[in-house]
Amino acid sequence: MSEESLNPERDELWAKHDGLTPACCAEMIALAGKLEQERNVWRHEAEVVRKQLESEHETAISLFIEFHELKNAVAETLEENCHLADGDQCTLKKLKDAYAQAGASLDSEND
Repeated sequence: MSEESLNPERDELWAKHDGLTPACCAEMIALAGKLEQERNVWRHEAEVVRKQLESEHETAISLFIEFHELKNAVAETLEENCHLADGDQCTLKKLKDAYAQAGASLDSEND
């Protein structure tokens, strides 16, 4: 383990006083109060970050679900209307090409 102190402020207080004196105790109590305030700030910050991550996670799940619903709707539409996407001047040609380029399978058995 490192020789460095985990709390240099505390060590400085101990060095400043000759033993456990009332003045040392008062400064230690003040330091404890300061550390408790810092801990409370960190807890609050951690809670804010946790809520942000939770919100981002929910958003990611929603987007994932929406993407798969859209992907399935596109696949179903192309399967039902594939005959409209056979030529160069067809209604669904661009959609069919984009779907194929994205690596999606037109076979519903893969879903």
